[in-house]
Amino acid sequence: DPAKTEALQQRIGGSFPVEDDLAAVEDNTDPGCTLTGTWQASTSVSGFYGTNYVHDRNTSKGGCSARFAVPVPTGGTFTVCLRWPADSNRASNVPVEIVNAGGTNVVTVDQRTNGGTWFDLGTWDFAPGTAWVTIRNDGTDGYVMADAAGLKGDAGVAQDSDQQDADDGV
Repeated sequence: DPAKTEALQQRIGGSFPVEDDLAAVEDNTDPGCTLTGTWQASTSVSGFYGTNYVHDRNTSKGGCSARFAVPVPTGGTFTVCLRWPADSNRASNVPVEIVNAGGTNVVTVDQRTNGGTWFDLGTWDFAPGTAWVTIRNDGTDGYVMADAAGLKGDAGVAQDSDQQDADDGV
């Protein structure tokens, strides 16, 4: 029942969205997320994916990382995205490493904005297996969030057949 699901999500402050355009998701509570350093679980700010998110307590700069092993269902081109709860005390300069078929790329994200949504980091080619996405707190200027990482299939939206029919006017 969608209404009951929405009510539960509002009550716990998190979300478990059905995202048609996501090919894979790894949450901070999943076995494929490895935390290095001391992270604090929280539900204080809404907009997170799953049951909670973690933050670096704004300490141990350079000593905390969250490595997401996002499953790559088939080789191809995917858009890597992250989710976090935004707030004014978050870091504006969070380094995120993406290991892909061409090597390692580093993207800097501002976690003061774009919270509660899947934020696109860029599009890369991946072999089948695992996409490694690592959030670091090196040199950051506020709290660093680690919530969830995902892949959008084929450079963006992988639509299901019902959605494609609707787009075609069927």
